[in-house]
Amino acid sequence: MLLKLKYLFSALAIACLFASCGKETSYENGGNPNNNNGGGTSGGTAAFTLSGAPGNCTSAALNGGYTAGVALNDANTVTISVDVNTAGTYTISTGIIDGISFDVSGTFTTTGPHNVTLLGTGTPTSSGTFTFTPGTNGCSFSLMVN
Repeated sequence: MLLKLKYLFSALAIACLFASCGKETSYENGGNPNNNNGGGTSGGTAAFTLSGAPGNCTSAALNGGYTAGVALNDANTVTISVDVNTAGTYTISTGIIDGISFDVSGTFTTTGPHNVTLLGTGTPTSSGTFTFTPGTNGCSFSLMVN
């Protein structure tokens, strides 16, 4: 009987050891591997909404070329429209998708409609069409990588 209890406790200890070991999944910068939605962040003292949210960004203008394996540069930008309710500092970014992301920081000095240009950084890892979402409750835009 004592031997059976010894085996039982040993088996439970091994089971607990394996149950506690697991790969940690990180969703930082919106990089959810299950849906690849590219959700970003926004912050600062300004209060604003992204034009088109929660749908497609109104009049999103992409600039520059996007090729898998080629690092982005200062020409790789996207300009989006925002409606500022309260002036102040702001930060808007997308999540990292396919190795690239877009972000901008600045200060809105007046309320009303503004255009902001997010700078792309990183190196695309594969070709395809990818959807980026700037801000936490942002609009979205699609980008084709050759």
